[in-house]
Amino acid sequence: MNLMSINAFFVVFGVIMGIAVIAIFAFSFMLMFGTKTKAKLLSRQFKTLNDATGMSQNDMESMLTNLQNMSIRSRKKVLDENEETLKDMADANARINKDAVKTTAGAIKEGFVGNKVYCKHCGSSIDADSKFCKSCGKEQ
Repeated sequence: MNLMSINAFFVVFGVIMGIAVIAIFAFSFMLMFGTKTKAKLLSRQFKTLNDATGMSQNDMESMLTNLQNMSIRSRKKVLDENEETLKDMADANARINKDAVKTTAGAIKEGFVGNKVYCKHCGSSIDADSKFCKSCGKEQ
């Protein structure tokens, strides 16, 4: 190959690449700012999907409903088949947490019936029948 044909090839290649870059830029610009272009492309995509699947919107909604129902039925089946195991796990969880529940319930009960109250001025613990706070000395 001679130098002339190599130069001609690069010139043609450069022109084609320049046109491609300009076309891509223009198309991208139209997509970013042209709502009609976006709508037209989305419409074509939906039509293509519709043509490919042969499904209408009602068909697609029906299929989705069927999938959701299958999911619910399979979850129920798993729960039914494992009911005893789940009960054993719940019992074990209750045994593990029993002491913590007793402690919490005792603290709540003592808070309701205990003879301790708190000073409305400094927040220190005082007897329920105290007229003055032992810490700050203010009247209750």
